[in-house]
Amino acid sequence: MDAGAGKLLELVLIFGAVLAFGVWQLRSVERDRRSRLEREAAEAEAEAEAEAEAEPEAEAEARASARASEPGAEEVQGTSLKIPIDAAGTTCLKCVTLLVTTQPDGST
Repeated sequence: MDAGAGKLLELVLIFGAVLAFGVWQLRSVERDRRSRLEREAAEAEAEAEAEAEAEPEAEAEARASARASEPGAEEVQGTSLKIPIDAAGTTCLKCVTLLVTTQPDGST
């Protein structure tokens, strides 16, 4: 085999290897994207189910709160502190909210 044919063969093999690697990576990225979308859809569905289950509890709490704020209610309302926590698990001091509920006579 002469030098020209050897270089041509080497060029074809390198080009084929690069092309195969590119196709492999594109398929891998597409597979990862598809699995991520499926996972996000499943998480959204689970979150929606959890919210649907929590709604009756929230309604019951709202009714209890409304009853407690009626004049003559003996239930004493307290103070609650809600501190949001971000995805990294740290508290966001800018977002800290203090929810103070009052008794029917207006005192805290």
